Amino acid sequence: MSCERADELLGKLGWTAREVVDARKQKLAPKDLPALFAKADKIVVCRGQQSEELRFAARTPTLAELDATLGQTGNLRAPTIRIGKTYYVGFSEPAWRVLLGAK
Repeated sequence: MSCERADELLGKLGWTAREVVDARKQKLAPKDLPALFAKADKIVVCRGQQSEELRFAARTPTLAELDATLGQTGNLRAPTIRIGKTYYVGFSEPAWRVLLGAK
């Protein structure tokens, strides 16, 4: 459901994804996350209307620190979007609007 809302918001704002990965088919397990986020400046984890910002000061985050990025399945939450060195994990329309420069 949140992936559909994210797609809808991207479309409304005129954004298109350069790459789309189906999280049901290509799962990212906890062991994969430190490498994925190694070069991230920040990770914003969204749940509902809430968001939490994680910063790791130019170091690779530990699995324990990345626990907030995991969904109920134990894999990376979807949707996840990367713009530059910032990752948004999960969907929160207010947070994504800030990310995409919309009001």
